[in-house]
Amino acid sequence: MKWVKLDQPLSESEISELEDQLGVKLPQDFVKWYKQYEGPESDFVAVDVNGEEHDVEDFLDPETIVEETRVFFDEREEYKDLGVVVPFAMDSISSEYCFFYPKGSKEPSGVFFRSRDVHLSDIFEGKDIKPSLYISRTFQGFLDKLYIDEDWA
Repeated sequence: MKWVKLDQPLSESEISELEDQLGVKLPQDFVKWYKQYEGPESDFVAVDVNGEEHDVEDFLDPETIVEETRVFFDEREEYKDLGVVVPFAMDSISSEYCFFYPKGSKEPSGVFFRSRDVHLSDIFEGKDIKPSLYISRTFQGFLDKLYIDEDWA
């Protein structure tokens, strides 16, 4: 996979400010990638989510990550007690690729997919995200699963 480099790489202070606003420490593999790149070179990037192909249209800028994190639980406040969800990318219909930080955890439990039309009650199982929604336990694992869909190209 080839990546589009940022015109101006993000600085350590910009990453620190983002983490302060989110209230979490971002995974180092994400930070390393995110400081340099804005997304894939191809417009036809996909990932398998539980046997279904989904596109990866856009990696979010820091301001959008903060905003999407703030509104994630708007529809159901009771889920806020389970932890922090940090959306970092979207597909073409605004479904989200996210990190989930269980309450009290300094590390995310992985990268999961939330379809825009799925209610929060269908995402959580107990105090965690349903296992079938996880794509990878790490950001690098998520990147490794991305591929260029030749049928779309």
